Amino acid sequence: MLKRLGVVVALVCGSATAWADAKSDCDKRKGDIAIKACTELIRRDPKNADAYFNRALAYDYDYDYDYDRAIADFSKAIEIDLKAAGAYIGRGDAYRAKREYDRAIADYNMVIEIAPQSGLAYFNRGLSYKDKGEHDLAIADFSKLLEFQPKSNLAYFNRGVSYKYKGEYDRAIADFNKAIEIDPKWAFAYYERGNTYLAKGERDSAIADYKRALVRKRDMEKADNALKELGITIPWAKKECKDDEYTTAAGKILKILPEKQTTIFWGKDDAEEYVEGKCAIDSFFLEKPMPKACAVGKRFSVSGYFGYDQITGDTAVMFVDSIRCS
Repeated sequence: MLKRLGVVVALVCGSATAWADAKSDCDKRKGDIAIKACTELIRRDPKNADAYFNRALAYDYDYDYDYDRAIADFSKAIEIDLKAAGAYIGRGDAYRAKREYDRAIADYNMVIEIAPQSGLAYFNRGLSYKDKGEHDLAIADFSKLLEFQPKSNLAYFNRGVSYKYKGEYDRAIADFNKAIEIDPKWAFAYYERGNTYLAKGERDSAIADYKRALVRKRDMEKADNALKELGITIPWAKKECKDDEYTTAAGKILKILPEKQTTIFWGKDDAEEYVEGKCAIDSFFLEKPMPKACAVGKRFSVSGYFGYDQITGDTAVMFVDSIRCS
């Protein structure tokens, strides 16, 4: 009798452990493991809305963007829980990805009815209206989001795009200015502001913004092509060099760090200056004091070893072996 009871206890414990493992894997919402785990939870409990929701996210984002399966699972989650705002958002996003904008908008409407303060629903509905070409409605939604999130660079950017398409160029530029103020490194904001200047006939301002976009995103083909169409070619190569590769570069000094005066920046945040050379380099580190001839505004030529800033891990630098200034 005790042996039989022990078997039952072991089976119950094993089942509980398996269920906990499946729930943990399902909650990760990524890849085949999550899909299999969520499927097992649904088999055990067909009314498990969370399992349908998590499996839908795995289909949507990590399973070759299988939007139809994702939509089916979001729909099951909604069928089980009519107030599942997250499922409406997810299904709306999948419909929007399929360019079924009216269905997407209907789902975002439901979210706003359930949760009137949902900034994400207003934003995604605004994107759907923008993609449909209904720019007045898009502007209204992006403006509503800014009431909740006044620092949303995405809202300013997308509202600016809608203003641009409406031909309200000054309002568009004002919104791109705000997006850039919030995130000065965002290349696409400079690019779209450049497009707006070009539409206004302000060629020089457009060129400056396309250059600013390329300074921040070297591989931005849209900005590069826009400049080429205007007859301008940027002199740098877009190649990333290998660690410890010996190379050369030249440019104009825009900033020297005061600490020991051993680091110069060529001006990543200034659209008018570029470093010429094989590698895309952001700054130069010297292991010795800066030569007296090297000052802000002077031209420089350097040689040294390419690498990455050990602190940031992604800033391309040159460890200077020799430098000349004129």
